[in-house]
Amino acid sequence: MNKIVLLVFLSIIIYLLLIRNQYEGFDLKISLEGDKKILSIAEIKVYDTSNNELILKEPIQSSTDFGGIVSRAIDNDNSGNYYDWTVTHTKKSSNPYLKVKLPNSIKLNHIGKIIIMNRTDVHTSRLDDAKVQIIDDKNNILLDLGSTGKWDSIFSKVWTREKNKWEILDREIININLGAFKFSPRDYKL
Repeated sequence: MNKIVLLVFLSIIIYLLLIRNQYEGFDLKISLEGDKKILSIAEIKVYDTSNNELILKEPIQSSTDFGGIVSRAIDNDNSGNYYDWTVTHTKKSSNPYLKVKLPNSIKLNHIGKIIIMNRTDVHTSRLDDAKVQIIDDKNNILLDLGSTGKWDSIFSKVWTREKNKWEILDREIININLGAFKFSPRDYKL
């Protein structure tokens, strides 16, 4: 009798662990396909279906160049001006990517909104056709959020569960960088 109870108990534990692994503990992955690509992101925000902002952790990117460290993607500074040191930057490479870990408590069907903020200089198009996916720890795609499309002069895009597509959230007038002088419309109130 004790062996049966133990077997049932272990079966329940294994089942719960398998279910948990199917629905919790994901990464958000943003990637570009092709050769000689550079991935630069100003900020990533993820919200649950109740519109609570999730705390993103453990960012990694495929490489780093020009001091564009990956932690900038989740530093809560959404300036798209690269010279504010708030934008990530990979090396020019094949298939660059950036991943951030979502909280273990979030379930796949509770991801409500994702916002990606772009740099605001002449390189906004570097995010063109970025693929966004929710993946597990083995890089299996659990939720394909599709391509973000073209980013020409666009500062941010949003994906929502309701619409299941990427839409423009904010257009940005391009920063002008003249050596030591930098101008951005976000710096001035009109």
